Amino acid sequence: MGRRELETFEAVAGPMLDACGYRRATEAMPPSRVEQIAERVLRHPPRKAAAMLRNGAGIAEGIERAWLGWRLRLGGLPIRTAGL
Repeated sequence: MGRRELETFEAVAGPMLDACGYRRATEAMPPSRVEQIAERVLRHPPRKAAAMLRNGAGIAEGIERAWLGWRLRLGGLPIRTAGL
């Protein structure tokens, strides 16, 4: 594990490591919000894309919930029914 990976791990798991009595190898500051977003978006998109492809039903349900939420907020939009 490289130094940056170790710093990232300890920034995330630090409180648990402390609670279990482990010493940290680094005294890194927690990653900034920009670093967190970059880590999630740039480093892990293949995993996220694969998970989304496996979860087609969940995505369809999420879209339907979003549509219903907007319909309720805007009031009175027509209801779309599947197959009609």
